[in-house]
Amino acid sequence: MPAKESLVRCLPLLVSLGAPPFGCDDTGPRVYTAQAYEPEGGCVEDYVPVGLVQADGLFATCDPVCLQIGAVLYVSLVCPPYPATATLVSPEDSQECQAALTAAMDGSSCDTPPDAATEGGDDGDP
Repeated sequence: MPAKESLVRCLPLLVSLGAPPFGCDDTGPRVYTAQAYEPEGGCVEDYVPVGLVQADGLFATCDPVCLQIGAVLYVSLVCPPYPATATLVSPEDSQECQAALTAAMDGSSCDTPPDAATEGGDDGDP
């Protein structure tokens, strides 16, 4: 009997004995994502990976937070834990964080192209 077929036949037995399915680890490094704030444009970029965290899962269901990573301020709805390289910034202590949170909540995306109706002006065609 080929090895793959043998594994398929034995898998229900292994699971019933309490053996975890192969390759299904619920914990491990997860990619934490956030949006970079662009103060000049008053907008946020699309979500990008900013670090790895050890977690069972990451969910984007938390209140927005500001994270300083290097010289860049990020906004994220992703729940803790935060990457080790990130510093949590309080909106009460930072006007830039307040502005970043406002931009994120207003949907002010730097990556959204301008409305086509406002580009190029009127060329006279209906």
